[in-house]
Amino acid sequence: MSDLLAFAEDRRTARAALLGTWLDGGTLALYGAPRPASADSAPGAAALLGTISFASPSGSAAAGVWSADPVPAAALALGTGTAVWGRLRDSAGDTIADVTVGMTGTAAAITLDATALIAGGMITVSAATITED
Repeated sequence: MSDLLAFAEDRRTARAALLGTWLDGGTLALYGAPRPASADSAPGAAALLGTISFASPSGSAAAGVWSADPVPAAALALGTGTAVWGRLRDSAGDTIADVTVGMTGTAAAITLDATALIAGGMITVSAATITED
């Protein structure tokens, strides 16, 4: 949580709901390292490992947390490598944000059953939640 700015819960929930509307029909592209300095930067040398699609509506927001509902369907990995970050895009393909990716049980924004992906293998998202500070 930020020490500089702490929104009231209803405002955090409104921000999370707005994120959800941006993600309706959008995607999560999974990449290996390195992660660029900002979401405004191109992925650069990071390998695209796979893309997950969100439903429309993508999820719901409560208590300042957006959660994918339903959890995105499994997808085939496009490349081999370890997923360490992801780029969220809206249905038009415009960048929304970059997020952390980790194993189930970690504090990552997006958790996967396995972050070590093999081209042609399945990518399964355990949970997709983003908490507003």
